[in-house]
Amino acid sequence: MNQLQQRNTLLSLLKQGLWGEDLRIPDEQTLTLDDWKNIYTLAQKQTVQGIVYDGINRLSKSSRPPMQFLIPATVGIDQLERISRLHNQTLLMLHEIFSAAPAIPFILIKGQSVAALYPNPSHRVCGDIDLWFGSAEQAEAANRRIEQYGIPVDRGANSDSSYFFNQVFIEHHTRLIDLHNPVIRKKIDNWESRTFRTETTLSHHALNLNNCSIPILPPVATHLLMSTHVLKHMLNEGIGLRQLCDLAIFTKSMYASLDKQEYIQISKSWGIYRWNKLLYALLVKYLGLSTEYLPFETTVNPDILLNEIWETGNFGHQDTRYNERPEGKWSNKWHTVKMITAKMKLFGGYAPSPAFWWISELTTVRLKELLLPDESTDSENNR
Repeated sequence: MNQLQQRNTLLSLLKQGLWGEDLRIPDEQTLTLDDWKNIYTLAQKQTVQGIVYDGINRLSKSSRPPMQFLIPATVGIDQLERISRLHNQTLLMLHEIFSAAPAIPFILIKGQSVAALYPNPSHRVCGDIDLWFGSAEQAEAANRRIEQYGIPVDRGANSDSSYFFNQVFIEHHTRLIDLHNPVIRKKIDNWESRTFRTETTLSHHALNLNNCSIPILPPVATHLLMSTHVLKHMLNEGIGLRQLCDLAIFTKSMYASLDKQEYIQISKSWGIYRWNKLLYALLVKYLGLSTEYLPFETTVNPDILLNEIWETGNFGHQDTRYNERPEGKWSNKWHTVKMITAKMKLFGGYAPSPAFWWISELTTVRLKELLLPDESTDSENNR
């Protein structure tokens, strides 16, 4: 089985795992043990092995892979389930900590709030836990409270912070949307402020864990977050199929609750409308999302986006086109320039304003770094 056949088979299994549909896998009768191993390795690179595993379980017995494949795969899925339970337990512990008087309101973004929408929530590969506190002041208050438990907190750029809690990586965010256009930044800040205040005070939307309600984003905000999150990483190092599966499952699940006119208006105002059309086109063509669930029509060809996803893998970890990031300031910066140039050629036309301001900010950061002494920390290397 060649690479194209492996990728097509993976996509067919993803559709089965996402939607529970019995779809025929191309050439499924001819798959060897090595074929199955290669397909599953590809799924792991894209961090969608749990969904693929669910798709495999929907195959007829005669079409399923041999036990030499299924046994180690099942062991891996058991580990995913354990990690998912650990994340849920950790969320409950954090909720208790931040609910203690004086309470520090937060909103859970992405992660387990999206996983809950999957047919098998524990089969979505967990990343970290992202908590949004609405402001730098609130995030710092949360940081100090965590430090009271003897846990060191790493304060990074843009007032964001991170730490390990209960063996899980946690991030505190002060902003929700990573768009750096100064012309609309104030507008975004005002929108974020309204969104945070509404969700934390009225608890319109929540993830229920063991009868505990954890505030989550409303549908419009989640769509905007997912869209700009994928754009940010695609312009930077790349992204995997897991994030697109998240968007697909969320789009279908929240279709009836989405204020489509508001979403369209904000997408156009922020300069991401064409980008969103590219995203949704991929969900339809390659992940099997029905067009009836789209917030707006799209006729864009998404092949350019899928090809980049195959090349980069999850957050660019599989991208071999630019070799390893070299040591030395000038070599390192030239490496970044080559990556940026390639990304701009691919996606600048779909999100010209976000792409322009992203490259402008990154260029400013790089110039500042070049002026610093060699011993300074290069904290922005992976941006």
